[in-house]
Amino acid sequence: FAFDKAARKIYARDKTVAAVDIGAAGTFISIITGEKMRFFRHIDVGGNKFTQTIAKRMDKYEAEAERLKISSDSARQEQIQSAINYNLTDLAQKIDQSILYFKQKFPQQKIDKMILSGSSVTPLGLKEALAKQIDCDIEIANVFAQADADPSLKSKAADLGPLLMTAVGAAL
Repeated sequence: FAFDKAARKIYARDKTVAAVDIGAAGTFISIITGEKMRFFRHIDVGGNKFTQTIAKRMDKYEAEAERLKISSDSARQEQIQSAINYNLTDLAQKIDQSILYFKQKFPQQKIDKMILSGSSVTPLGLKEALAKQIDCDIEIANVFAQADADPSLKSKAADLGPLLMTAVGAAL
């Protein structure tokens, strides 16, 4: 639960936050208010599922499919998005269903923000897919956003932010 700890300390101090972490084997959704976890769900769709789909649809080995998934190769981006569109839509719907369930269970509790974390978040376009379905402020995690760092490192820090959420939580 290191990811949840980082989400509580960095984002949910005085807010209700839906923290979504896309891991290799699955996606974890935690809804946190301050220091209290109010909801948790695991979804069996993670980065490996996207990699396997890319490998199958593009006739590649999984190692090459993983490289394609996390690369910013704009020449292949449309082909990759086409390959993973079903999985991406499925994941976005399952996240949306989790949010709706939470809202039904706690109708008085408003989710202020959704934080997305994991190595697959940025290249897959999950933020954009979720924005079409969920009425909520959505942000890609950046554990370094509040850090006092050299301005020349800000861009690299933003790229690493969603990858290191769990590591930072373990360190806290």
